Amino acid sequence: MKLFAKIFICTVLVITIALSVTGYIMISGSFKSAYEREFNNSRTQHQMLKFALQSAMIAGNDGSGLTDEQLTAAASRLAFSNEFGMGAAVFSEDGSAVYSTLPEGIGSDFEVREGELVSLVEKEDGGAVHIVFSGSFTQSGRTVTLVSVRDITSIFEEKSLSEQRFFTTFIIAELAGSAVMLTLALLITRPINRLIKSTRAFAGGERGVRTEVTSSDETGELSRSFNEMAETIEENIKKLELAAKQKDDFTASFAHELKTPLTSVIGYADMIYQRRDLTPEQIHEASGYILNEGMRLEALSLKLMELIVLEKQDFTLNYLPAEEVINDAAATARPMLEGRGTALELTLSPAYVAVEPDLIKTLLLNLIDNGAKAGAKTIGVTGIPEGGGYRITVRDDGRGIPADKLSRIKEAFFMVDKSRSRKEHGAGLGLAIAERIASVHGTSLEFTSVEGIGTSVSFVLKGENAE
Repeated sequence: MKLFAKIFICTVLVITIALSVTGYIMISGSFKSAYEREFNNSRTQHQMLKFALQSAMIAGNDGSGLTDEQLTAAASRLAFSNEFGMGAAVFSEDGSAVYSTLPEGIGSDFEVREGELVSLVEKEDGGAVHIVFSGSFTQSGRTVTLVSVRDITSIFEEKSLSEQRFFTTFIIAELAGSAVMLTLALLITRPINRLIKSTRAFAGGERGVRTEVTSSDETGELSRSFNEMAETIEENIKKLELAAKQKDDFTASFAHELKTPLTSVIGYADMIYQRRDLTPEQIHEASGYILNEGMRLEALSLKLMELIVLEKQDFTLNYLPAEEVINDAAATARPMLEGRGTALELTLSPAYVAVEPDLIKTLLLNLIDNGAKAGAKTIGVTGIPEGGGYRITVRDDGRGIPADKLSRIKEAFFMVDKSRSRKEHGAGLGLAIAERIASVHGTSLEFTSVEGIGTSVSFVLKGENAE
């Protein structure tokens, strides 16, 4: 059973019981008061009749005792009882009625005790109700019984009418109260229903759903608690999703960064394996490149994890000769470029640059690799001092980048030509990683490109004059 139904039913039961008890107490109390009032009035008036009869009997007594005629004459003086709405009767010693104005249907079999007043309530067949007082006394040598009767039907009729009125009022109040309580129950449980709906939606995957807080009572506090809980859960889910994304990004990025160094390693290893005419110096040089790239890949895995997963920015930068840094990247890229038939031209001015060697090499290899994938026949790398820094520029004469896509090329997984990128086994991660590496070095990648002519990418490193 739903909460609003429980509230409604319980409230209606409470209203029903409260009205019933209240009506019973009020009607019973009113009837009891009216009955006691009529009873006391009847007893008082009976005593007045008794005193009046005694006075008449004393006045009619000539000293020799009352005769039946004198008793009848004395009793007839009780006719004034009609003014009080009462009937009266006087019975002699033998039980015969000396005088009577009793209503029809009232018998003469009354309980009589001398010196005592006896009362009873009689109901006639017609529905009339009377209260009867009877008592005997001796006066002027005669023992008589006085009976007084008062019609109290009106108070019973009033009770019946009150019961009918109460029943009508009870039905109206019950219906009106039920309607009001049904409305209130629905209003009270509406925030709970909204909360249930929001909870189901949240459980169904709608993480942004929140419930409206419309009050400061317990339901409002419950709604606020739900919203706080939803915020916390959503924040934790975002953290988990971010952690999963960072893990995926790291895996994809590391796989992406493996390609060029592995191409270099394979190229130099193949050269050693295939060519028999290599001099010891050439073999030593090729082996050095293989060893260098292997060690760099070992270090690069940890640095990429720190950069991508941990979002580390405070890498240690060391001042190294710019020519040495760029030549190292060029040597690694050369086997890959030779396989594509792409020439690499270097124009470098001497200077020292503040770099993290493995990361800056990764950045340069990405830019050179992108130029090769763009179909460039020649890729030029220049390095010149500029102000207090050192500008490195990578130019190619490849396909170029459309103007409407130039602003998005730093986005992760964005590919200018998806079909061509898939053929080249690209994932759209190279420039996103390169931009993050540039940020570590306190710089940013600047692109200029003309479709069909080529692309130029440059960035400025913190540098010192070679001298």
